[in-house]
Amino acid sequence: MTAHEPGRTSLSRNGAIWVLTLTGEHDITTTKRLDEDMEQIAASGTSVVIDLSRATFIDSQVIAWLVRWWERSCESSHLHVAIATGEGESPVTRLLELVGLADTLPCYPNAPGALRHLNTNTQTFAR
Repeated sequence: MTAHEPGRTSLSRNGAIWVLTLTGEHDITTTKRLDEDMEQIAASGTSVVIDLSRATFIDSQVIAWLVRWWERSCESSHLHVAIATGEGESPVTRLLELVGLADTLPCYPNAPGALRHLNTNTQTFAR
């Protein structure tokens, strides 16, 4: 049996919008790092695409993290969140459908679509 190797994250910017990309498998072992990245983003008072299109697995702790940050963005006039889940039947898309969040969270099949949404709507978000 091999030991679990946590997934990787990267944080970049696309203009004024942050992109937090998760690659590989993510569970409770990466949520602290994800929270640190999101705190940095929230402090900058901007929008973020959480790109899960390269994630091969997320567990319930990561789903709870997603919901927590989405709820926080709903309460904020400065932080806006969009989620890229992956094209077609990606593992993340399928999981979010199974738990009933695919139609609740602001999900898009890819990062460019999520970026377009944030670029188009950032000026008109009514909080």
